[in-house]
Amino acid sequence: MLFLLLGCGDFGLDSGIPDDDACVDSQVCIYGLSPDWGPIEGGTSVTVEGRGFAGDVELFFGNAPLDISVLTDEVITLTTPSVPAEGFIDVTVTSAVGEYTLEDGWAYASSDPNPGDADTDADADSDTDTDSDADTDIQPSGEIEGLVEMSYLAYACPNCFGLSSALQFSIAAAFHEPVSGGWYDHLPPKGTCTTTITSSSPASTYNDLGQWAYLTSGANSISLQRQTSGGQPVYQASNLGQNDLIKNAYFDLSVPDAGLEVKSVLQTPSGFDGVEPSGIALDDPYAFQTPISRAAATFTWTPAGVSESFIVQVDAYSNADSSYLGSVLCHTEDTGSATLPSAGFQNMPNGSLLAISLLRMEFSSEVNPSTGNTIQGAAQLGLVGTGRLGN
Repeated sequence: MLFLLLGCGDFGLDSGIPDDDACVDSQVCIYGLSPDWGPIEGGTSVTVEGRGFAGDVELFFGNAPLDISVLTDEVITLTTPSVPAEGFIDVTVTSAVGEYTLEDGWAYASSDPNPGDADTDADADSDTDTDSDADTDIQPSGEIEGLVEMSYLAYACPNCFGLSSALQFSIAAAFHEPVSGGWYDHLPPKGTCTTTITSSSPASTYNDLGQWAYLTSGANSISLQRQTSGGQPVYQASNLGQNDLIKNAYFDLSVPDAGLEVKSVLQTPSGFDGVEPSGIALDDPYAFQTPISRAAATFTWTPAGVSESFIVQVDAYSNADSSYLGSVLCHTEDTGSATLPSAGFQNMPNGSLLAISLLRMEFSSEVNPSTGNTIQGAAQLGLVGTGRLGN
């Protein structure tokens, strides 16, 4: 079912982080907390947003380590502890890629210390409903209980990959007992690359919630039927074509037999106007002919800045017998350009056949209002082309 093939990062991506980022010089960063204050009694559910939450992640209020749930490399949830007195506290996060401190990031207070700021969190007032669903009072647990994912890939040379169609479009969902680990914990932080491509999923028992699940966006609906994969119940959409894709849309999830309703569980990405080098998009007999320099393997795309993340993955195969030689994968901001580090190609000979994937990615994490657990979403839209490795 899963399209996630991403691994842990171990070296840098040349394109880096946008210059207008508030913490451009740090691979790990805290953008903010929501809410950013709460009572001294503790018990406030907080979402921490940032980047670089990879590997062994710890978060501190002052010098005190907290129990946290890392939902993605950009989202942490926690419940605040009690303290004896009001005041501002530094918030520090450490991860596999570094350390960052947000000074005075959290305030223990009996009322909003910054009343001029708009209150965007439903849990800011401890005397009101703490959940976005007005009919419940369930706190977010920080645990994961499901995944909805979409993969829309155009293969420039389908025959080269043993496919009968250039378009490979699938949507799938799985629901399971709550776990603390997420589906994207293995994703390297933005601005880093890896040569170790792995996939993972939370260790949990999948749940059978009935025969059908549905994704809806306005008047558009996609049906996912329960099937069995590896002995586990999985919900999948079949016979999807180009006309079924709705770009830049949010989809709500419903499973009628289980009474499950979750809003905006999946966001679909934008498409491409063009990619360079354009030769990677050629079909037979020109496939695997476009030269890709190991010293400057640069790929560009348009438009830029329209998706949350961008993945460039290059898989190498022997020109002699098509045996697998290795991969380079980089996770970057959607800047419109990425240059893969030459170190990733050091064990690949000149003339190696390359499968090149350029993928727009959108991620989401939405809380099930009935349980407080999170259902994650992921959508990729991209091109799989070909090339040949050179100097």
